[in-house]
Amino acid sequence: TRGQLLNDDQYYKLIEENGDEFDARMGAEAIYELLRSINIPLEVKQIREDIGKVNSDTKIKKYSKRDSYVCVLNHDYQVGWANSRIVCPRRPNNNDKL
Repeated sequence: TRGQLLNDDQYYKLIEENGDEFDARMGAEAIYELLRSINIPLEVKQIREDIGKVNSDTKIKKYSKRDSYVCVLNHDYQVGWANSRIVCPRRPNNNDKL
């Protein structure tokens, strides 16, 4: 499954079973590819639809938290599609002098 964490045994088993069809990545490269694959506008739309369908406070809280994470990705991070990488603008700290 895409995005699944694997231990060594699982990794080698999947390579045996799938050969060249299998693609696994590690570290920052894996995270970059996962973030790059998110369709943020579609994700925001789906989360907000889901919030409207639930009555449980726990589920509303869960979806609201997910919505805020996706909105942060949408506004603060720019994922480039060519040779660039994730750009994280630094927010001023309250202790920073302007």
